[in-house]
Amino acid sequence: MPREHQILAALTAAVANMMYGFGDDRTPYKESVDLVEDMVINYVVDTWQKTLASAHSRLTKVSEKDVIFLLRKDKKKYERARELLYLEDQIAIAKRVDGDIPDIRNVQKGML
Repeated sequence: MPREHQILAALTAAVANMMYGFGDDRTPYKESVDLVEDMVINYVVDTWQKTLASAHSRLTKVSEKDVIFLLRKDKKKYERARELLYLEDQIAIAKRVDGDIPDIRNVQKGML
């Protein structure tokens, strides 16, 4: 299977799982998954194009600051993006300090 088809198949599976996680049926209708998938792809492409335009207007490479700037008017997305960037930094710091972070899914409760 070509790489593009593998990526789309993985995206379709991820969208179906997210739909289930948000209360849809375990196996949502293919049409529903396709619709949500199209919406996600359109949003990502639109966001990326705006991010590229922002970086291009300043004659710089795209950075996380461009994405944050783009999301600044949507408080929920802005705060979530900031939180994810903060967590990414914290994980990087912890890896430098410990060299390894245990996978909490494999550790019994109360063992951390």
